[in-house]
Amino acid sequence: MILMEGITVKKSMIQAYKDEIYPRIIKKLEKESKEARNWFRLLASNKVFQAKHRIDNPYVDLNAAYYTYKKCDLTSISCCHVLACAP
Repeated sequence: MILMEGITVKKSMIQAYKDEIYPRIIKKLEKESKEARNWFRLLASNKVFQAKHRIDNPYVDLNAAYYTYKKCDLTSISCCHVLACAP
């Protein structure tokens, strides 16, 4: 019973929300943008970048929306290396 009440409350909160991006996604993007400060971007070609940070060196193609790091594909939320490569 308590679970159903919680779901009903959350559903009404989401339906009343008017912005385009939900608060949880905004919070995740803020966290990723803080981590993006530690990444360096190297231009490989036209809008294709290599993000560098310690051991990881993923490639980011902004034209084709291709990333060698699969977390972005799973969540559809930009990761810190993608944010570091964005202009």
